[in-house]
Amino acid sequence: MENKRNSGVLLHISSLPSEFGIGDLGIDAYQFVENLAIHGIKIWQILPLGPNGPGNSPYQAYSAYAGDPILISPQKLEEWGLLTPTDLKNRPTFDGSKVDFESIAVWKYNINRKAWQTFILTATESFKIEYNSFLKEHDWWLSGYALYVACKVKFDGKCWNEWPQNIVELDTDELENIKWELNSEYEFERFQQFLFFSFPSFQLFHAVFELETVHRCCECWQDRFCVINRAFLRSNRGKKVF
Repeated sequence: MENKRNSGVLLHISSLPSEFGIGDLGIDAYQFVENLAIHGIKIWQILPLGPNGPGNSPYQAYSAYAGDPILISPQKLEEWGLLTPTDLKNRPTFDGSKVDFESIAVWKYNINRKAWQTFILTATESFKIEYNSFLKEHDWWLSGYALYVACKVKFDGKCWNEWPQNIVELDTDELENIKWELNSEYEFERFQQFLFFSFPSFQLFHAVFELETVHRCCECWQDRFCVINRAFLRSNRGKKVF
């Protein structure tokens, strides 16, 4: 095998330039890749793309499989007819020198919600087919994660080991009740994941996923056979710090 030297860069998606306060999977990601190619740079290393946990760290993601909705491109949502130019124009003024994760997350949540409502009311048949195909293909992890998000809403953002005991132990009936009680949040999160994974540029980053998990993540709650999960359940319902 011939060995060749390569050059690369380390840059997380959130650090890309953007008029929306944070780098995303939109046009700037494409332009960055084109610039790398022009200069003969073949490797782009990024950080995990899961939903940021405490401290907005990509290494504290709430899921090993889900993407972070804050990285969804508003410009792409406009291109798909889910947002209007006015929606993008009426954005807050963001600090161009740093990412204010809290304020950006609120704004992104609201515009993604509007995109969801637009989709419900106006989506074409082909768009709906594409969405339903995504739900079916990814149901093995997506439904559980959407339910996890709904539970975090219901229990004020607490870690799963601080939820009621029957929820920690995955009581089927109680989880089904929560699913229906917070069905709007459940369905919205499934839609956000559809948006995230629909960006063509995502093919560049697929290998990043399933690399980082922490005890507070969805998979450690739902996988009864997870080593971390079992250790937490044995140690005063997860309150031991590892």
